[in-house]
Amino acid sequence: MGEGRHCPKDLVGPIEKILMRHLDELEPEEVGTVCLGLFKSQTSLSERLVARLIDKAHSVVEEMSDFALVNVFKLLRFSHLDHKAWLEAMAQEVPRRVPGMGVMGLMHVTLACSALHYRSDAILMSVAKRLPSVAQQCRSKDSCKLLWSYGTLGVLPSQCPEFYSDLVGAMRQRQAEFQSYPEHLLTGLLGLAFVAQFPEDLLALALSPEFVSQASKRSQLELSKDLFTLDGTVRLELPDWTGPRLDVRTREEAAERLWSWAQTDICQKAEILEAERLLQELLGGKQFVCKRMILPHTRSIDLEVHLDSTGSPLPVKYLGLETAVEKSTSAAGTKLLAMVGVQLTEDLLAQLVTSQKTTEPSALSPPSHPPALRRQEADEGEKWFNAETAATTRPRGITYRPAELSQTPVKLAVQVSNRNHYCYQSEQLMGLHAMKRRQLKLAGFRVVELNHWEWFPLLRKRQAEKLAYLQCKIYSSMDDR
Repeated sequence: MGEGRHCPKDLVGPIEKILMRHLDELEPEEVGTVCLGLFKSQTSLSERLVARLIDKAHSVVEEMSDFALVNVFKLLRFSHLDHKAWLEAMAQEVPRRVPGMGVMGLMHVTLACSALHYRSDAILMSVAKRLPSVAQQCRSKDSCKLLWSYGTLGVLPSQCPEFYSDLVGAMRQRQAEFQSYPEHLLTGLLGLAFVAQFPEDLLALALSPEFVSQASKRSQLELSKDLFTLDGTVRLELPDWTGPRLDVRTREEAAERLWSWAQTDICQKAEILEAERLLQELLGGKQFVCKRMILPHTRSIDLEVHLDSTGSPLPVKYLGLETAVEKSTSAAGTKLLAMVGVQLTEDLLAQLVTSQKTTEPSALSPPSHPPALRRQEADEGEKWFNAETAATTRPRGITYRPAELSQTPVKLAVQVSNRNHYCYQSEQLMGLHAMKRRQLKLAGFRVVELNHWEWFPLLRKRQAEKLAYLQCKIYSSMDDR
């Protein structure tokens, strides 16, 4: 069981039994060797056994070599399992060891942190401080995966400017290696894009027809999504760009594949469907809510809502590939058509008011993640429902005077977040999602987030409470004028 080898399925069971029987007898270096063997052979053990193996590593961590410690990180990365005690210990152990660790070890530690969404500034800043002195030793793989890890975890260049500049320099020095390993260039550039860094010479290389053709031949790797993400990012964040771009056909094919996947995955999630249904009811019909990939290159969907200058909903009437509703994946290849309808009615408003008066909302459950974030209490939502609703015919919650409002319609991108959008036990958005929000604003949208620590508990509540929450979220966005 080693590099590039796979463990036969009928061997996994016996290996688990042997490890369970002899786990307590393993020496510290043997623990690291077992972790490396499982990682290299891509062998998935039961979560219970992996947890016990990491427990053992944690109990002998001070006696482990740097090599063994890095191997434990590799297994955690492969297993995608967090081990709180181990991670907390590493926040103390890794900074102590960093001055004596090599480049590859540092890369694997930070790559594991990014895979586990674990942002520890103690680990990341100690590695960033060490890297400039060993940057010349970086392979293209090392420099690009380090940049990916820091960008994914949202470490900004202002926090460690020398780290970023030295690693970009290392990418340029090793540029010839990208001919053999195009995936590394895309990995590094995406990590940089997450934190709004755009080395134009390397971007021009990545989007050049020659490089795109070469990357497309790597059948064992799916690089088209990465190329599509870079291309869409260049379009939005570098408006004066005169370098190469992906051809229209490649962009359309990538968008269609992503939309096909989203329709069978993200679009079917219960929390998304419930938000879509209730927004349609709140605003007056299906025509006022469009579930789509506003920015398909960011690989996720939004619920698009438009409001006029008085706060009344407008039908969403977009059509097209990059600035409108994506093509559907039906056999005929027809596009999703614009939807039109009527305004929110007084009958619906009265129904909501009656429901709210007869059903007293209970307070939202305290957020378990992240604890530092402020949340909207249910009684704040009540204000939208109870404030002089009988005297108005427009959607509740609008308290602005017409003279104070812009005449430009407000475009909202309503997002239902989940815990994977954030770093582990943190309020830090992961790199791709932070980049998406930045680019939505560049595209003229306001982001309205239905935080998972607020929205998920509400899914078990009465409909009136959910409508109150959505009303508050949608119309409070009008304050950002």
